Amino acid sequence: MRAHHALGIPGLLVLVACGNGTSAAKSTAKTTHGTDGGGAVDAAPSSWSIGVSTVDVSPNDTELATQKLYMGAYGVGPVRGPAQGIHDPVMARAIVFHAGKNVVAMEIIDMPGISNRVIHAIVDEVVANGSIPKEAVFVGATHSHSAPDLQGLWGGVPDDYKKRIEHLAAQAILDADSSAVPADLFVSRGEAANRNRRGWPITDKELTILSAKTKAGDPIATVVQFAAHPVILGQQNLMISRDFCGYTVDFVEKKLGGKAFYWNGVVGDASPDGTVGSAFAGAQNYGETLARAALDAMDAANGGAPVTPAIYRDYQPYEQQVTNQAFVAANAVGLLDYDVTTLDGGLGISTQAAYFRLGTEVQAVAFPGEALTRTGLDIKAPMTAPYHLWLGLTTDTLGYFVKADEWMTGRNGNYEESVSMGLGAAERAIQLLTDAVGRDKTP
Repeated sequence: MRAHHALGIPGLLVLVACGNGTSAAKSTAKTTHGTDGGGAVDAAPSSWSIGVSTVDVSPNDTELATQKLYMGAYGVGPVRGPAQGIHDPVMARAIVFHAGKNVVAMEIIDMPGISNRVIHAIVDEVVANGSIPKEAVFVGATHSHSAPDLQGLWGGVPDDYKKRIEHLAAQAILDADSSAVPADLFVSRGEAANRNRRGWPITDKELTILSAKTKAGDPIATVVQFAAHPVILGQQNLMISRDFCGYTVDFVEKKLGGKAFYWNGVVGDASPDGTVGSAFAGAQNYGETLARAALDAMDAANGGAPVTPAIYRDYQPYEQQVTNQAFVAANAVGLLDYDVTTLDGGLGISTQAAYFRLGTEVQAVAFPGEALTRTGLDIKAPMTAPYHLWLGLTTDTLGYFVKADEWMTGRNGNYEESVSMGLGAAERAIQLLTDAVGRDKTP
């Protein structure tokens, strides 16, 4: 069954402004770039300092018993029905990288998406209680379609549960930061199997692996990044689960030790390879297949290439107009759990284009939604470092970013267009992020 991410608007058809309209966007004047995100140059550090922390953010029995806790990303509104139990726990996993005075904090939460209100609450608590600047905090979602709806689009979750997740997720980042130890960082690259559901003969098959170890060689963390929708369990599943992503991290942790992380990459039109099977057996098959591909890539590279201790960040806030009339209507009746703005007389979203580099070896993007393959590859094209890290659905979950030349051309029934902010959003993201890549002269 095709994956759906339609809006939580019972009875409301998903409408998109198209044909003769485009999505306007405005960048703010604030752009930060340089070794520490602000132009200052730190003396070259001799080592990384890396910390990790994980926390179970599954709903408890009381929260499930409300029958008001919905999973996200299938159907229109809460037609799927509330979650009936927990098959495997959903987690928040944080890893913090320090190189001298410079820092990047990455957190992945096993959710279909995360509203900007939730992300803002997490980041605000981190900033208020620690020393990490907000521009260095990248909170993302694995995009599991069998996890709680933190966007409010498919029925939502009880407020108490949402507040509990916000605090737990923020504390995980703070705990990772405070537990950081001198470390070595390595990177590897491989490939794995996925398919393009919009009929293109291409997907982003790049599999990127970061491996952090203590100075004694003990494992701290393994980050696996690939592109595939976590939809193997299907709409009929009512048990909360991480889908294949959970099997990937569990397999890697069992084999290597330390903590494992899975990030989805250029995932907008990328689905799992169709030969893996279905339900939980299929999720396990695909998840462990990705894990083995990651381990094989590490072995082939003798553990990976060393990453030089250095961090560069470029972060540009911008405003994007929303022309999708379903989003506009949902906001008008209070169904969207998002902070929004007024832009050119219409609905706008304040978001950000975030780029960073680890050492001279790894160029990275934290992308605020689901980039279709051609959108993501356009952004990666000017990167000259040998390794790339794409953190999809990170810093925001703003739907699909579809290039204008394939907009409403009938691919996949124009489904991705129906859950996009509107025509032009992809081009704006491409412009801002390729400009950020161009400002970075080091790789």
